[in-house]
Amino acid sequence: MNTHHEHKTTKQHKEHDTTVDPVCGMDVKVSSASHKYEHKGKFHYFCSGHCLTKFKENPEKFIGHLNENQAEDEALDSQEFKDPVCGMTTNDPDEYKKHVYKGNTYHLCSEHCLTKFKDNPEKFISEEYEQSVEDHKHGIMYTCPMDPEIVRDHPGSCPKCGMALEPMTSSLSDTRTEYTCPMHPEIVKDEPGN
Repeated sequence: MNTHHEHKTTKQHKEHDTTVDPVCGMDVKVSSASHKYEHKGKFHYFCSGHCLTKFKENPEKFIGHLNENQAEDEALDSQEFKDPVCGMTTNDPDEYKKHVYKGNTYHLCSEHCLTKFKDNPEKFISEEYEQSVEDHKHGIMYTCPMDPEIVRDHPGSCPKCGMALEPMTSSLSDTRTEYTCPMHPEIVKDEPGN
């Protein structure tokens, strides 16, 4: 093998011995490519002699395109992806399951979260839900000022009277421990157990 750096544009391409033809964008298998060309210390691989010829005529035209793709890949590598259902994050988009909704790609950590998201995507992309996930991480609970027995882990309306739920505040005289099921956060009890 050559000691020169061989250009590959994505993680996937690095792992699978393929790269992208800089002229036409086709995937080319590096180990069996019959058309390759070294330009400024880097090897470029081509699907055909036609693409190789076009590249040789004006390499900078096609290298600029490769550099744009490389910058996009580097930006993706540093981006954080957040599951809209549970709030978990990752820097590796391939680690999560993907789902496209209204032209946006959402990353979900598990089949469970993917199913919940597919059932009601609008719920999980609302600002109100996002705030409730953050509040839940910090243990903030909501109650109705008229019906204090109504306790939820997210803002919303009281199911009894319709008033807006308000964040619960704790005072020294009114502290209690609440136990919440991590898979069913709507279940809140005063003691541990089923």
